[in-house]
Amino acid sequence: MKKNNTKHKCVACKKQFYYNCLLKYHIRREHFNLKAFRPYWETQNVNQIWFERVLNTNFLAKMTKISNNEIAVQKLKEGTNIKPTEMEREEWNLNFLYPTNGKQPLKCRICSETYTREKFTKHFKESHGLVLKKYCEKCRKRFKSAMAGANHVCMKSTVE
Repeated sequence: MKKNNTKHKCVACKKQFYYNCLLKYHIRREHFNLKAFRPYWETQNVNQIWFERVLNTNFLAKMTKISNNEIAVQKLKEGTNIKPTEMEREEWNLNFLYPTNGKQPLKCRICSETYTREKFTKHFKESHGLVLKKYCEKCRKRFKSAMAGANHVCMKSTVE
């Protein structure tokens, strides 16, 4: 009976991953929109005034930036002939906050060594015992790493 080695499942596309860190990178790379827009009020200076349309109504609001953290909002009457301010949205790229490329080094949680993505899986399997890679053909002894297999001196070969 084959054991299912996948523990972590992506809710969006149903892909399965053995390690949680691989699932996190998959979600960031495939399903996150890493672009955001800077709020218009952040681009305004203190004491600057602009007009915005109130959502789902015909009203306008007079917006005044009082300080960096405060905005005063005043509702204008319905018949006001002021045009709302045209807002240009400044786009921010947030990729620097969430590394998603395969070039990012991965740190082993067990031995704290860092490896490239290609070498990390091999390191983890061989060094931490998930896969016994090498074995001696004469005595059938298994080894966790290829290096341990190369350094092995078989007792059956010396007896014969």
